[in-house]
Amino acid sequence: MLSAAIYRRVDVIFSPSHQFAPRLHARAPKVPVVYWPNTTEPDVVPIAPDPGRRNALGIGEDHI
Repeated sequence: MLSAAIYRRVDVIFSPSHQFAPRLHARAPKVPVVYWPNTTEPDVVPIAPDPGRRNALGIGEDHI
């Protein structure tokens, strides 16, 4: 496989999930696989839902 050949030529492989790391390691057993989760920017703060805004826009509680 092309991906296995590429993986064998790198110094380290970063995996965004713990579950996928064993598959990466199987394709390139001599290359270290490091768990590296996806993150957001440090200044991003989640905003709590505003029921008043949902009602004003006509979006019911059953919609995501």
